[in-house]
Parts: sequence; structure tokens; C-alpha cells
Amino acid sequence: MTMDSLLFCVRQRMAETDVCASIGPSAQAEMTPSEMLKVKVCPQTANGTSNFVYLGEVKQLVGLCAWWAFKTWGKYNRAYTFTKRIESFTEHCNLGKIPLTVLYLNQDGLPLGMASLRSNDGIRPDIGPWLGSVYVDPSVRRLGIGAKLVKEIERKAKELGYEKIFLLTYEETLPNWYLKLGWKETGEDVCHGNPVTVMEIDLG
Repeated sequence: MTMDSLLFCVRQRMAETDVCASIGPSAQAEMTPSEMLKVKVCPQTANGTSNFVYLGEVKQLVGLCAWWAFKTWGKYNRAYTFTKRIESFTEHCNLGKIPLTVLYLNQDGLPLGMASLRSNDGIRPDIGPWLGSVYVDPSVRRLGIGAKLVKEIERKAKELGYEKIFLLTYEETLPNWYLKLGWKETGEDVCHGNPVTVMEIDLG
């Protein structure tokens, strides 16, 4: 089953129930991908009119974040298994410190995307923190959600006292997108044997 068909199934499921699940990260490692995609967030969880919620507030979504990351970037690091990603995103359940992950919810509480801020992303341990795991559901791409997620991470990083953040991207087309958001290229590197573009942005 493709990711798109799984997401279609979860949307059908969301139309049938208003139950807001609460599932511990340890139990999520035993869930199937389709089960993880059935996890919904209570719309009230998002503060005010904001579409953002942090993973530390909705730990039941650790499995979904791990699944998104595994399906999107797993090909670049085969050793970084789905179970290890569950463990990693469990560590992202923070609000006032890194690592952390923010999710974008629609008006019904369905997660549509995520972005993370972490101290390291596999290269250059001398610099950081790093924006990573920027993901948007394919059905709602090109609607500005990705840019909103990036800007929210920038805002959060500045709130935490950081003056600059970095990112790496495997995709050749993404640097141009980040350039439009105010980022700049700083060079090339290799991450897990794959060439990457390194970028940064000043938060001042």
C-alpha cells in the first residue's frame, strides 16, 4: 500500500470518528502504519487559532512522525530503522528545549505535516542547531504549509535563544525553495554516503 492510499484510508477513518487517541510511544512500535495513521488530535489541542502543536503535547503522534520520516528519508540511511525513528521522535517530545518537533493540524485535528529542530542532523557536529524532518502530506503540498512549518521552527529557535540555524537537504530542487524563504547555501557535504547541500539562516 502506498503512502497516499494509507492517507486516504485515514481520512475515511477520521470522517467516521471523533475519538482522540492517547497512545504511548512504547506501544506505537507495535502498531502497523495504517494504525498509526488513524491517530487524531483533539482540535482543542492547538492553541487559539494556531494550526501548530508540538509533539510534547501530543505524544500519541510519535509513531506517525516516525512513519513519515521513515518513508521519506529511509532510503538515505538503511541502518536508521523505523524502530530507531520511534525512539528518536520520542526524544523530540519537548517544548522548551531541543530536540523538538512541531506538527501542522487542519481544522479537524488531522496532522498534515511536521518539522523538527535538533542539535545535530548527521554531519558537522561543530555547528547547530538543525532544522530537519520537514514533511507535508502530498495531498496538501504547494499550499504554503511547508513554509509555515519552517517559519515556526525559526520562530521557536529564536525564542530559545539561537541566533542561527542550519539544514541539510538531499534533494537537488529543495535549495531553491529554501532560498525563497531567506536561507542561504553554505556548501556541500556528505551524509550517510549521500551528497547534501548545507544551508543556514540568521535569526536576528
